[in-house]
Amino acid sequence: MRRSFRDAIVGFSLIGGVILFSSSIFWLRGIKIGSKNWDFTAVFKDASGISERSPVTYRGILVGSVKKIKITPQSVQAKIEINDKDLILAKPVFAKVKTNSVLSGDVQVSLVSNGSISFNGPVALPTSKKCNKNTILCKGDVIKGEKLQSITSLTAEL
Repeated sequence: MRRSFRDAIVGFSLIGGVILFSSSIFWLRGIKIGSKNWDFTAVFKDASGISERSPVTYRGILVGSVKKIKITPQSVQAKIEINDKDLILAKPVFAKVKTNSVLSGDVQVSLVSNGSISFNGPVALPTSKKCNKNTILCKGDVIKGEKLQSITSLTAEL
């Protein structure tokens, strides 16, 4: 009887260790089971300063981060992950690379929405299959990005 109790404790400890190890690996890799995040792609001609995990803001509020960056011969494609499933951005929407201060600083991506939506009835969320791609930014959409305006780029243009 005593030996089977010890064996059960060892078995449960091993199972708990495997669960703890696998959940910490998922956490470190950024994989969230049952998460309510959604993503889209921003295409930049010049994405100076942004990197993976750069913050993404909308009207000054942190709403997500840059998940992945893909470089092609024509452009830089940044996959942006939004943390709020209820965030509705009216089209046209574009992404702008900005810094936190005038004299450089941390680089972030700012989302700018120039459209408006009339909420006469229920609006489908960006993660919904009924999302209206003509009026709001939906999961998987591609938007245009604008490069960072710095003192160097401004003097070069002059």
